[in-house]
Amino acid sequence: MPQCDVVIVCLKSVNNGKLEQLLPPLLHANTLVVLIQNGIGVEEDVQKMFPGVQLSAGLAFICSSKTQPRRVNHQCYGQINLGNYSCKDETLIQQVIADFNAAGVKNIDESFADKMIEMTDVMVPYSPSMKFDFEFHRSMEIHYLYTRPLQIAREAGFPMHKLEMLEAELRFIESTYKGK
Repeated sequence: MPQCDVVIVCLKSVNNGKLEQLLPPLLHANTLVVLIQNGIGVEEDVQKMFPGVQLSAGLAFICSSKTQPRRVNHQCYGQINLGNYSCKDETLIQQVIADFNAAGVKNIDESFADKMIEMTDVMVPYSPSMKFDFEFHRSMEIHYLYTRPLQIAREAGFPMHKLEMLEAELRFIESTYKGK
């Protein structure tokens, strides 16, 4: 694959260790890397891996799930919100947004919270990706969905003991099937 102007990273964050091999061949001096991954702190860690890379963060509102190898089921929705993390040229992000819009992927605006509540009320019953990972005995995104937010909260003086217990339980559950 040749070097790209834009690289969209949609890997589960549990696979971010693979980025050190996957990304470099795709990058040139002005490549924009768009991270569309669950969790808090993903961008900071990827930026540490690739200090000079321009990053944009994406928030996807889509109901899809991987239920078997090479198969993703899309149930409903397909919106995305992009924000600048370390991109020096805001026009690059605006062009990506325009390209998404041209492809029919709507971008989320300030009224997103109200829209999300309305859409959630009428959406098809849906399980979050971590539930599917649990059910299929796949690695769960515990680090960026629990561990990292808990660390940030503790550093700010707000320990969340019940969430810490949930994190510990999830790590225990995951440890029982990692080798399978």
